[in-house]
Amino acid sequence: MFKKLDQKIVTEYIDLYNSGLSCTKIGKIYSKTRNTIKYILNSRGVKLRTQVSTARKYTLNENYFEVVDSADKAYWLGWLCTDGHLTGYGFKLELQERDVEILEKLKISFGANNPIYYREKVIKKSGNLSKTKALELHSVLLNKRLVCLGFASNKIYTIKPPLSFIPEEFHRDFWRGSIEGDGTITGQFCKGKYWCCKVKFTGNKFMVDGFIDFINKHFQIQKLAKKYCSNTYEVSYHKQDQLKQIFPLLYKDANLF
Repeated sequence: MFKKLDQKIVTEYIDLYNSGLSCTKIGKIYSKTRNTIKYILNSRGVKLRTQVSTARKYTLNENYFEVVDSADKAYWLGWLCTDGHLTGYGFKLELQERDVEILEKLKISFGANNPIYYREKVIKKSGNLSKTKALELHSVLLNKRLVCLGFASNKIYTIKPPLSFIPEEFHRDFWRGSIEGDGTITGQFCKGKYWCCKVKFTGNKFMVDGFIDFINKHFQIQKLAKKYCSNTYEVSYHKQDQLKQIFPLLYKDANLF
């Protein structure tokens, strides 16, 4: 049955294994057993590592977040605060297949050449097929730094805006990344110009209140976080006079979005 495997998927197994992932971890990603992954790799002539053979196969700037001193670093920190997932060996960012360009940009910023892998899974409630692209960067050092910045396995409930680690001039970049990770910006073109129609941000109470404070500090727009469900809150701005202020604040002269 292994001969019928999609060669693209097999290539992803090989790339992930060469990047440092174990057969067990690759099996969890693709819902396969460790022995199945090991058999497939062996059958393709991949030399399996011993327990002490852990040489890195792909490049990565493990000190990327050691000092958050640029707009790009603040932007990616915002993305990861809202849509990233901490692992025991680094972090993962998984997006809809159509958003793969975001992952390519992240690789460039981190100096990484890891493969981006494809996933399909059936959503239990709806029965629909979800197609995603994911990037995992493996570094215990990077993992520890993210923990220092406030990340945890249950960060969706506990993460707070790590603004004390970010110079104020880059706060807008952090919030732009946060919104793109877990928010909505809608608009339309009219007479050759882009008109922003709505800015909405969703997250836990700490994150949403932080964004409200950021906007209020610049424009004195009074808003309250609305409870969406359980531990999730949201805030939205849709008045044109507000959006004419907010959109340029987040996006004017931005190099990364």
